[in-house]
Amino acid sequence: VPDAMGPHMAIVTGLLSLPLTYFMSNDGFYFGVVPVLAEAGAAHGVSPLEIARASLAGQALHMSSPLVPAVYVLVGMA
Repeated sequence: VPDAMGPHMAIVTGLLSLPLTYFMSNDGFYFGVVPVLAEAGAAHGVSPLEIARASLAGQALHMSSPLVPAVYVLVGMA
């Protein structure tokens, strides 16, 4: 991570969470990607709590993901 982007890791995490939670499962993102981003943020002085809060931004888009079975049920009922 470039030093200039280090203090902005929470914003970067929030922006990355939108496409990543759409194309990945929640477990893969929160147990695989977020710990790596939290470690990178901690190296630049960003709290892991801020990274965790920013990672929740993608949940609004996740429900429209093709990985969510409820979408398939609704399409099948239409």
